[in-house]
Amino acid sequence: MLAVLVLALAPAIGCVGSGGSNTSPAPGSDAAVADFVLPNSERAVAIGQSVETPNGHEVTVQKAAWWRRHGGLLVHSDLDNLFWVVRIRACAPPSHTSLVLVFSDDYTLTLDDGDRLNPLVSGREPWFASGEIPPGQCRSGWLTYEVPNGASPVALQYGVHRFDVYAS
Repeated sequence: MLAVLVLALAPAIGCVGSGGSNTSPAPGSDAAVADFVLPNSERAVAIGQSVETPNGHEVTVQKAAWWRRHGGLLVHSDLDNLFWVVRIRACAPPSHTSLVLVFSDDYTLTLDDGDRLNPLVSGREPWFASGEIPPGQCRSGWLTYEVPNGASPVALQYGVHRFDVYAS
């Protein structure tokens, strides 16, 4: 069974969960988020809360925001696109009898125009790399997505779970 995690995002500049508008456009964009999931909606999981996947490991979305350098400046690509980063933590329970396989490319970012992005192979460090997790251990790191100029992240999908995240 394939697990689907949907992380709903209403991006704006600032901190996750600081109570700002849920429909702010991406920095440097006139595009407003057209479709977003309301906090506490059905099956929504709060940021920082762990959920169990069908193969028995736990996934936690710890943070999601526009990537900023020290000093608060947004990180831009050579094409002047922005980078959306998501901090993921995956853990294999001690009761597991075998290694748990995790794949970074299972996390798909959906944009407000319907496009879907896979994470970059590298990006903000430490990045969340695909691999094996031994029983009782965890793996955490950043997934980095290059978001085209003018687009806004709407959801991060992985399994049947949806994490609501509002960066404001």
